[in-house]
Amino acid sequence: MAGRIAGYVDNSMKLSPGEYIVTGSWVQSKVISGQENNINQYRNEMLINSWKITSVMNFTTFSGSKIGLKLSSESKEASLEIGDIVVDTELKIGFFNARMSDEYDGRSLVGQVENTNVGAVIYTSLSGHILAAVSEFNIGSLQNDILIRSKDGLFGVEVFGENITVDKENPLEIRVDSNPNILLNELLNTMNPLRAFIVGVSKEYNNIDKVRKQLLSEPAVYLKTGSIRIILSPNNEGQLSLFDTPPSLPYLLLYKVLAAAETGDVHSVVQMMSSNLINARKHMYNLLSMIRPYYKKGTIEVSLAGYKKLKLEERTFHTIKDAIKLISTREVEIVGKIYAIDTIRRWFKIIDVESDIDWKIIYSKQFKDQFNLRSIENVMMSVNASTYTTPNAKKGIAEYINHKIKGAE
Repeated sequence: MAGRIAGYVDNSMKLSPGEYIVTGSWVQSKVISGQENNINQYRNEMLINSWKITSVMNFTTFSGSKIGLKLSSESKEASLEIGDIVVDTELKIGFFNARMSDEYDGRSLVGQVENTNVGAVIYTSLSGHILAAVSEFNIGSLQNDILIRSKDGLFGVEVFGENITVDKENPLEIRVDSNPNILLNELLNTMNPLRAFIVGVSKEYNNIDKVRKQLLSEPAVYLKTGSIRIILSPNNEGQLSLFDTPPSLPYLLLYKVLAAAETGDVHSVVQMMSSNLINARKHMYNLLSMIRPYYKKGTIEVSLAGYKKLKLEERTFHTIKDAIKLISTREVEIVGKIYAIDTIRRWFKIIDVESDIDWKIIYSKQFKDQFNLRSIENVMMSVNASTYTTPNAKKGIAEYINHKIKGAE
């Protein structure tokens, strides 16, 4: 991949609207001086923007030398955040669900798949570890068990399925059946919480509170013959802007939480829900209500192209029920510097200097005047917030309570 760059953003600094400097952990490659390079930016495994590399520089840090990129975008609203994946536009990329066979404590693992020309970046995303594979050629599928060689050594990784987007071509399918029958209100008691989960998660991620935008959260529904088969995909009417959360995200979260529950994995259900959603408990009750009418006397199946078909039975129901018992709200104090902020959707991101948890803090309209970018930029803050996120999480989400500037009276 000579002359091409790909990697994980470790740090991001805004210079001006549409202009950033980022440092990162890079797949072994180099940028040739004088060559025009453009990169694609991915967040939550979705392409959200393209940038031009205007210069490459070296920074000296406590942990050694870091390569930085100065980037510019035609969009003045574009932003780069810690955890984004950036890849040369000439490279192919594929996202795969992954599990680390060997322990690794870093925020990202960057290297090369052993005995191949495929670069690899492993990082924590919505539902756990994701492997971003990059190459000059089409990647196709990866072996189930691979080794990644990085500067920190050789690490075993289990790959179990490609991460895909939900859309009209790849919809989420729900099939319900019963023996001998179910009551109409039981069917409605499945559809209503299903809708409530998708719409609620979408609104929460995008902090939607305008009526004209609420329809964008509503799933589009298609029906198939045979039992009751409901085909769900994002409603593309009035497309969300590139800087909103990708609209397929609630569908992927729904599938992945149910997949973990089907196997009895209470821990994964707790981590996925509590690390990504402010109203985690409410959304988990929606899942419980969706399954309840069928787990004893009927069938409810969930299908998504590229993944195994899920049959939601008694174990799924009780796993979610047990997960609900394990989560509760707690207040946290987070000390650090804000590294990203969205004043339209009212959130900011901050990494706690003690726990190293990457926090997304949601605040309400009443506090909007407190987060003027000029007054908080490069300032050490202590933020108090309420969260369901567990103490051992890598990333978390919390609801703002108050804050103070460190060192201020």
